[in-house]
Amino acid sequence: MLSAISFTGNYSQDFNTLPDAGTSFFFGGLTDLDARPIEAVGMAGWQLYKPAGQSDFVTFIADSGNSASSSMRSFGGLDLPDRALGSIANELGSYAYGVTLTNDSGGALTNFTLTFAGEQWQESGALAAQALRFEYAIGEGVTLEQETFVAVRALDFTAPQHGGTVRTLDGNDAANRAIMTATISGVAWAPGEELVLRWSDDNDADADHGLGIDDLTLTASPLNLTAPIFTAGASQTLALPENSPDGTIVGVAAATDPDAPVEPLAYSIVAGAPEGAFAIDANGQLMIVDAGLLDLDFDDGEQVAVLTVLVSDGLHTAEQTVTINVLPANDNGPAFAAGASQTFSIDENSLSSTIVGQAAATDADVPAETLVYSIIDGDAAGAFAIDPSGQLTIADATLLDLDFEHGE
Repeated sequence: MLSAISFTGNYSQDFNTLPDAGTSFFFGGLTDLDARPIEAVGMAGWQLYKPAGQSDFVTFIADSGNSASSSMRSFGGLDLPDRALGSIANELGSYAYGVTLTNDSGGALTNFTLTFAGEQWQESGALAAQALRFEYAIGEGVTLEQETFVAVRALDFTAPQHGGTVRTLDGNDAANRAIMTATISGVAWAPGEELVLRWSDDNDADADHGLGIDDLTLTASPLNLTAPIFTAGASQTLALPENSPDGTIVGVAAATDPDAPVEPLAYSIVAGAPEGAFAIDANGQLMIVDAGLLDLDFDDGEQVAVLTVLVSDGLHTAEQTVTINVLPANDNGPAFAAGASQTFSIDENSLSSTIVGQAAATDADVPAETLVYSIIDGDAAGAFAIDPSGQLTIADATLLDLDFEHGE
């Protein structure tokens, strides 16, 4: 049973595990190259095909093109490892060979690029330029033997040597080979579906040349192979000012897509409380949409919410934990411990630098702001002073009448 190749974006085949000597015999129809009787290691997914109704007997020969008999071939020097897969058709029948690949890339592929070397190993004496025809088919369960294929004439390999001479050629010589390449666009190769690449060697009117293929590569796109990556990693911490209103931008949970071409990314908040307080846009920007659901008073605690943000490229996803903290604001005025007024007493005839008392105040903000004290009324002459702690002292006793008999 055919074992299709798992295709994830790139495939190559040099055919060098084909037999370099000997002959195999089998019946027509489909024959797997990695199974008996050929048993070519490394050729899984490749098959030979001879249509029904022609000669039922098929020969597979490893040679350098020196035999003119109708057969499928492992072309190359005798006992040399550099091989090419090919054939020589005649009135006994035409041949086809090809490979089946399953799209395991994880996404739908819309184009593929195929490159291979077409090689001529025998010139038959025919004057006509004969060709090895290329076709492909895509779908679930497509096979090498089905009738419906799409021809790509740009990938047909036409024999470079045709002029009436019968001779063996070296297919590796530049004069006897051509690099065939083309990009097939607008296809719909869905995940799990097969792509079959087929080369057909039909029986031509004159004796057939010996043609084959070598050094094949296949690439396809777009390839969605990798999950998006958050720029800040699996977690980050953002902060917003205390008592922020609706519409406040919290920050960005930015991600990138390593694939080429880049897939469009979609962001969503998939976990976190309170639900509905935040929203995330198409660029990963987080904002407050309902501040009424949040406790944005720093005095009640620093942490506001922990969200789980998910980013998707349509196939792969990644998550980031976003911790949102609130930054303290100076939203509470200082308050004097003794209230809006207090009374101090000093001894009669006190001297300069005498401590009058403490005009102590506190700040309700967390953390508390640094307080600055000053005397703004009632001491135009400068008789008193107040230090950074709120302590009042006599700065210049000579400016004061500190005799009790003159009044309290």
